Amino acid sequence: MVKKETKGTSLIKEEIAEEINLDEMKKKIEEEMYAKAMSEIKEELKEPTKEKNIRRKEMLDKQMLVPIMNVTNGRLIYQSRKTGSEFQFERYGDIEYIELYELLTMRSSQRKFLDEPFVIVLDDDVADYLGLTNNYRKLTHATEIDGIFDLPLEHYTDVIKSAPKGLAHLIVSKAKEKLENKQLDSVQKVQVIEDIYNVEIIN
Repeated sequence: MVKKETKGTSLIKEEIAEEINLDEMKKKIEEEMYAKAMSEIKEELKEPTKEKNIRRKEMLDKQMLVPIMNVTNGRLIYQSRKTGSEFQFERYGDIEYIELYELLTMRSSQRKFLDEPFVIVLDDDVADYLGLTNNYRKLTHATEIDGIFDLPLEHYTDVIKSAPKGLAHLIVSKAKEKLENKQLDSVQKVQVIEDIYNVEIIN
């Protein structure tokens, strides 16, 4: 015996079918929106095109004076291999002004000054032009030396590991200073610095 479908049953099935279709449409729209959003994000993260780089290069005057800061823990001397000009910094935080063309020479002949870094460029446009912007993102925590020692051990360890090499001796020096002033009593944090930088802080 074939069971006939009632009108009520038919309506329920139609409603269920409509709900399924709506769910599928909603899911499809969400997927499309997500794909579009990801595409836009990837587009924003792309490096500037060659045309944009050329335009920026033309806008910057090679004779312009650019402020750079010493981020080493002591005296630093830079001598240009192209012009022989010498720039001296007596201590951490000292700022000197240097022509853009000298920075270009520094980048090509003594790149470690910019990559380690020993100095940081304080002009955002010039830093971007020299390709240093991504490097400077790592300095967000590293330049706040005092605050590093207040971080939880796990986070502290990550920051020490990722800190630019040019700041290593500054971190070590600060750790020694804090130990002497009894402001650092974590043996584990001292051990992290000793292990990562292969130094001896506690005699």
